[in-house]
Amino acid sequence: IETEKLLAATVTAELERRRAAGSYAGSFKAQFHAYGYEGRAGLPTIFDAAYCYALGATSVALLANGLSGYIASVRNLLAPASEWQCGGVPITSLCVIERRKGKDKPVIRKALVELDGPLSQPYAAYSKIRDALRMVDAYNVPGPTQYDMHGCPSSTDIPITLELELGRSLKALTDNVSPKTMGSFLYAPQALASRSELQQWRSTRAHRVPQMLMEKSIAAVEVQEISATMCAEHDMSYIRKFFSTVEAPLVEVKARDDKGEVPTGQTIGVVFSGRQAPGCHDLLCGLVDVLRTSPSSKVLGFVGGTHGLFGRQAVELTPELCKAYIGTGGLELLGRTVDRLKSEEELESARKACEELGLTGLVLVGGARTNTDTAYVAEHFKKKGSKVSVVGVPCGIEGNMVNEFVEASIGFDSASKAVAQLVGNTEIDGSSARKYYYFLRLMDGASSGGRVSTSHLALEVALQTKPNMLLLTE
Repeated sequence: IETEKLLAATVTAELERRRAAGSYAGSFKAQFHAYGYEGRAGLPTIFDAAYCYALGATSVALLANGLSGYIASVRNLLAPASEWQCGGVPITSLCVIERRKGKDKPVIRKALVELDGPLSQPYAAYSKIRDALRMVDAYNVPGPTQYDMHGCPSSTDIPITLELELGRSLKALTDNVSPKTMGSFLYAPQALASRSELQQWRSTRAHRVPQMLMEKSIAAVEVQEISATMCAEHDMSYIRKFFSTVEAPLVEVKARDDKGEVPTGQTIGVVFSGRQAPGCHDLLCGLVDVLRTSPSSKVLGFVGGTHGLFGRQAVELTPELCKAYIGTGGLELLGRTVDRLKSEEELESARKACEELGLTGLVLVGGARTNTDTAYVAEHFKKKGSKVSVVGVPCGIEGNMVNEFVEASIGFDSASKAVAQLVGNTEIDGSSARKYYYFLRLMDGASSGGRVSTSHLALEVALQTKPNMLLLTE
């Protein structure tokens, strides 16, 4: 049994024992991942590339001077590369006697993780934070390998274990806000100081924005009707049974020549209804940055997705709070539950929550299913005489929310590149060893009409990595 599956089975058995005793009533679902091969053939970091180049050059220097039986050595790696020290170590000086196949044999001892001894600093550092990590979320995303050395300190990082062995100290855990229970969710916002070095560096960079949004001000833009839209002619009569806005016009946000009037006292709520996707937190930043130009206005985030909306579990999203989430993935700030606002009871529950909280607008973030629900929510609010406006945002790493008007969905670019890196690394690993055939399955998208799931992610990754064969669910 693989270690991770054994651990999960042990936890499951213990929780079931506690459930039978009446001391546990939660749910536990294990998700397994095994990593290794995809790390063997990736693009080397700036450190690895420089270190390996120096080893190659050092090997030539040793050979040119007639030295044999040496290991090329580059030391003083905490210093800039220009100060590294190159040389050679006699291999025999590193050998110990070990029993191999019934005989004593001089070999180089494989270095294990030292629990005590001269190189036990990495384990000792982890031991100091181990108990704290069992009780708090201090997740850190180092981000993708950086290759631009100008202004990006993390591009020249070396392994943390090496830093510790060479005398540096581990960065202390940051004290975050104590978790607050909101429904079935824990609201536990992270501080910017708790982020990785790369994330903190990225938080200082301004977002690229379209020209008409440069001022990040409501007064600087206007919405103009640009053309009529309509459903397919043979669907029109049937769709009119559900929606009164079938012939609503296509609109465009444009820059104003003069400053327009700004509505005041706006309260906009945002709900993450779809699956996790990179970029959703930057959506929150965009909402907050622009709405702050409206006096006495605020953005409320619903903790726990649609369930959070029904339960009025709202927190105010401030510029300070959002700054810690610039360029971060997932939906950890607010979380999500089911992506469904379908039944009459659910629609009415959403309306009552919005009106009780004094919302003037509601943003629903999700894929095709969520945005379909957005149309029903808007129609229900209109029929009930509610003044709350409703807007949907296309989100989903599957890429199945695209059409002639919606060119991309939140997270597709990030997810495809993250997966493509792993697939590409695995391809090179296979072509290096020449003994494996890799069969890789990528996450498919939501099904269309309950029949066929979508393969946009697989197609994009295949175009980036050029595998020998691609199978599409379509």
